[in-house]
Amino acid sequence: MTTVIAIKCKDGIVIASDSQGTSNTIKLKAKKIYGVNKFIGLGGAGDSSQIKYVINQLGKDLKSQETKEFELEESLQDLIAKTFANLHKCKNVDHCSNSGYYSESFLPFCPDILIIAKVKNQNGETFYLYRGRFGEMGRYKVKTSDVFLVSNDFETIRSGSNLAYLVLNQQARIYSLTDKKLADLPLSICIGMALYVISEVKDIDSLSGKDTQIAIIDRDGFREILPNEQTHYYETMVENLSSLIWDLLNNGKMKEVVKMMLTVTQTTIL
Repeated sequence: MTTVIAIKCKDGIVIASDSQGTSNTIKLKAKKIYGVNKFIGLGGAGDSSQIKYVINQLGKDLKSQETKEFELEESLQDLIAKTFANLHKCKNVDHCSNSGYYSESFLPFCPDILIIAKVKNQNGETFYLYRGRFGEMGRYKVKTSDVFLVSNDFETIRSGSNLAYLVLNQQARIYSLTDKKLADLPLSICIGMALYVISEVKDIDSLSGKDTQIAIIDRDGFREILPNEQTHYYETMVENLSSLIWDLLNNGKMKEVVKMMLTVTQTTIL
């Protein structure tokens, strides 16, 4: 299991994960953040071989787009959805049929994927976050693949997902006191925030651990943030948050900050 998060920013998207992989009872270091091409990257949770299969298949399907961005978001989402549908048919439906299983009761291929991408058209550069997964739907729990565009400012998946979501919600509440969303913040701040969130998850979730992997997609495309760069971004985030809290204190809003950090309301307590 693992934890992967993505945060939309003013000038791009940050994606981060832990690097703990588990084989039986042995905990190993595993890569979970990958670049598919210059304009698309992903983070995967689940079986590492299945994640790599998704990357390889997406790479093949994106062969004609290796050196240029998509111009329409709909075209990009359609291609990703077709890739997942083909993987589902090949790895689940056909495999079940050949093995004598009903597709409703057997789902061996089920990675959970976050995809970040850059689209460039006449209106400029826009960044998109997708979630791709294999799961159940409908009354009869039919197995299917699913790819959708994430509308929230952030997304979290797998074992530490709930904790990561809580920490990100706390951060969003603090910035909301200055009428800002996480999507209004620059990449430099969101990178540090992603490092903080993954660190918090690793402290509590036993299925998440080892080093933090992090990457971004911005106007220059996809790139990973190297370990020797991570401290700089974390310090930048801390300095920015410290200045924000100091300004709120001087403006008499410290009580609101405390309430935000406690994540409860008076009606909840009563």
